[in-house]
Amino acid sequence: MKQIGPKAKDPAILLAECRSALLDKVEDFKCMLTKIRMQFQEKINATESLLKQEWVQNKLSPNDFDCTFFQGNTAFIDCLGSISDWWRPITQEYLTKVQEIVESSMFQTLKDLTNVPKQLLWKIEDVWREFFLQNVIPEFRQSVEGALTKQRLFGTADFELTDRFHEECPHFNWANNS
Repeated sequence: MKQIGPKAKDPAILLAECRSALLDKVEDFKCMLTKIRMQFQEKINATESLLKQEWVQNKLSPNDFDCTFFQGNTAFIDCLGSISDWWRPITQEYLTKVQEIVESSMFQTLKDLTNVPKQLLWKIEDVWREFFLQNVIPEFRQSVEGALTKQRLFGTADFELTDRFHEECPHFNWANNS
């Protein structure tokens, strides 16, 4: 009784306190996600050093059955596939870090609330975790992996993959909708 007082708080007030605490951390959350996105971009851009003339030339071979204008197309497609393969583990690492940050940032924020019953905090965490793991992460993963697949098929000479993730994954911008 001493902890909650003689009269229990209104549930709407408790939820408003949780919401307020989470909204207060949105900028920190955005900065954490931005930091790992920048690390991801740096790692993707660093793979440019793997592009060597000999590497490309080893993939080239004459083919009398290809149109003259498309000589090298097979090598081009093979190179794009190899580049996408280099980027796949970097992308998986990025996706894992995004998931870890989203989960931990919310749970840490709620854990710091002392004036809200723990049972309510646990329920909010359970509902969020279920929503997050069943809706947000699979959709984000699908968008990111879809962008990587498009990269494999169409390629880019200037490493725009991270920009494509930003363009093709606007639904993950939900943190801006505060």
